[in-house]
This record gives sequence, C-alpha cells and structure tokens, in this order.
Amino acid sequence: MGRDFDSKYFEEESKKSPIDEKMETKFGLKPDDERMPPDLKVEFSVVAGPDKGATFVAEELPIFIGREKDAAVPLADNKISRKHATIVYKNHRFFLIDLGSRNGTCVNGKKVEGAALRTGDLLQMGDSVLSFEVKPK
Repeated sequence: MGRDFDSKYFEEESKKSPIDEKMETKFGLKPDDERMPPDLKVEFSVVAGPDKGATFVAEELPIFIGREKDAAVPLADNKISRKHATIVYKNHRFFLIDLGSRNGTCVNGKKVEGAALRTGDLLQMGDSVLSFEVKPK
C-alpha cells in the first residue's frame, strides 16, 4: 500500500536556510549562483591572529569562515562566530557576506555586511586578518 505524505513536511524541506535567505534578500545572490570557476582556487593567508602563518585553499563554494572545524577556513579565534562569514561567486566576482556575526567583519579596514572582493583584500574577523587571493589551479 502507498504511504500518505504530510504536505507540511515538503513545505518545510523547501524553505530556504537563513544563510540563503540573507544572501538573496540583502545581496541578490542565489544559492545556485555559487559555482567556482573550474580553473580557479581561492587562497586565504592568515596574516594576524591566533592562526597567523596558516594558509587555507578552497576550490569549492560556498566557502565558510568561522570557528567550526568543518569550515573551509577554520579559525581558532574566540572573537569570531562558528559560521562567521561566507564567500560566494556571482557575475564573475567573489563576494563576502557576514552571516550575522556578533563582532562583525571588515574588508580593508571598513566594516561590512557584504562586499565584492578582489585579490589582495584584507578580511578582518575578530583578531584574525586574512589575505584573500584568487589564483589559477
């Protein structure tokens, strides 16, 4: 016999995550825009903070930065959130989006909720400063 499915289950499953909602409403970025160009990678060099000297390389999107161990850029900085910020890609540009962190995010010394990024930009979260670099694979 067939199973009866509760339509509420499917409605809840199709709801956007808070991250997807913020990306779309505040910045016009949709989750399906997040495709890393196959010939590029992103490199983060930690230039200040508890992880100074560390380098993280990401080849897939979205790129999460935070204290979570499974983040693409996991930082041991107690002043940043578990999921502090994310990097997405749209219209041939990378964008940083602060995910509602308590202490905020700065790009090149300016506090932002979201910003287009360029190679060489400095991202500050808590006591950590990271250099953002786009490189060929």
